[in-house]
Amino acid sequence: SANRNSGTYSAQLGASITPEPISDSALYQTVTIPSTATVANLYFYYWAATADTIANDWQEAQVQDASGVKLAQIMKICSNTQKWTLGSYNLLAYKGQTIRIYFNTHQNGNNNLTYMFLDDVRLYVQVSAAQVTLNPTSLTFTSQVVGTTSSSQAVTVTNNQSAAVTGLTVGTSGD
Repeated sequence: SANRNSGTYSAQLGASITPEPISDSALYQTVTIPSTATVANLYFYYWAATADTIANDWQEAQVQDASGVKLAQIMKICSNTQKWTLGSYNLLAYKGQTIRIYFNTHQNGNNNLTYMFLDDVRLYVQVSAAQVTLNPTSLTFTSQVVGTTSSSQAVTVTNNQSAAVTGLTVGTSGD
């Protein structure tokens, strides 16, 4: 059926029967993009229908801050495709932030119906893992007479990825 892309349900925004209201029909989800994200992509399917122009009615998607202030316009259309279309947006610029993914249909009440269905909305996030870990993470040396050698201390370096790690450096700090 035209009202769902997959599964059992979809969300409808806007009125599909007359009289057309003067209103906005919206839904949003608040998400936090991890500060360690290396990939953060939004994907959604929409099915748009209208008999109007973008000067009067529209279907849209936005990125908003947690208070609802628009940060980015993902999509603003007045489309009558009446077929499922994939939308996507890169959210990596918002890593470490809590944002809203906001969908809306605006209708001006002139009976040129504008609405859309949403389905399969998903956020794909990949976070970075430390390439290497050290155990212990630091060493403490006791006071030593100049020109003598201290006892040795071991540090285990673990590579947490399948690729070879290069460019490791060792540093010292303290007195």
